[in-house]
Amino acid sequence: QQQQLILQQQQQQQLQHFGMPLKPPAVVPQGAVSLQPHLQQQLQQQQQPGAPAVELAAGVESLYHDQLRPYGRILRKRLAELAHAAGREDFDITARDLRAVCASCSWLRIDEVEGSDWSVEIVGRLANFVDVYSPEDVYPEALWQEAAAYFASLDDSSMVLPGGRYSCAQVLMQRGL
Repeated sequence: QQQQLILQQQQQQQLQHFGMPLKPPAVVPQGAVSLQPHLQQQLQQQQQPGAPAVELAAGVESLYHDQLRPYGRILRKRLAELAHAAGREDFDITARDLRAVCASCSWLRIDEVEGSDWSVEIVGRLANFVDVYSPEDVYPEALWQEAAAYFASLDDSSMVLPGGRYSCAQVLMQRGL
């Protein structure tokens, strides 16, 4: 029991470190990230001291919330963002180490995808991800009109965006779009 108490304290510290609530609220505010109750229970049962499973759960949950498939490369970026937001500038994990941590979590399933990439899904959870490769446009015309108006209003220096969809989306989010 002593070891379990220590483990619970470590998990709570990790949750606080990433700005996560210690217990998920009954209603999750829009834009908030919280661990699902079944994940908290599984983490408490399986996490070993020092293992980053709580951080991993926060990263995967946040990508599910954003309806982004947790590809290894995207999950790695999200974990770095969460660490940075928590003031941990020294965060770094290799793709190989991240995959090993994911493979050790019984609540995650690793899916191989084309090329050398992989993704994870939460076992028993509906995967409702935006298909970024789909040619079907599911967004309303008003969204595209507002986007066009926004980009037309930018000066040359504001028009510079980073390469890659994910990085570009992060900058647009920072701009309040």
